[in-house]
Amino acid sequence: MAKRTSTIEGGKDFTGPINDEALARHVAQIERHQEQRAAINEKIAQDYKDARSAGFTPRLLRRIISERRLDPDTRAEQYALMEKMRRSLNMLVGTPLGDAAMRANGATDEDLAQQPADLAQARATRAKPGKTFAEQPIHRGRSGRRLRVPRSNGEHGPDLPPAA
Repeated sequence: MAKRTSTIEGGKDFTGPINDEALARHVAQIERHQEQRAAINEKIAQDYKDARSAGFTPRLLRRIISERRLDPDTRAEQYALMEKMRRSLNMLVGTPLGDAAMRANGATDEDLAQQPADLAQARATRAKPGKTFAEQPIHRGRSGRRLRVPRSNGEHGPDLPPAA
């Protein structure tokens, strides 16, 4: 054990015994755990790659895994709130989930029959004007490689002049 003087937050000096062996032991243990964490993260990344090659979407798998970590009561509250929000935005209209949710909340067949009109209205209000993805131009530089499309905010690709 050696006495050391060190400065701590706030600019005050701390003079006291520091157990060099204990400090070295803690540092070694933390480094060992960080190595183990890196190995585990590599295994998890490989699992997501395997899931992607099997046809699953890793982004959705991450979401499912985070939902499964939640307390069942918290998860049920979040689902209820999301359903309420989706319903107010007409996002469930005309889907099997939406129909089941409406039936569970007391909707009649007459209510469900009105859905196509509601769905058309909801789609019309959410429709974005402009070209479809297939109609978008492909910008190529002098080398023939694809470039980013200029943005309306003045951002531009690497070989394009700034937007005027």
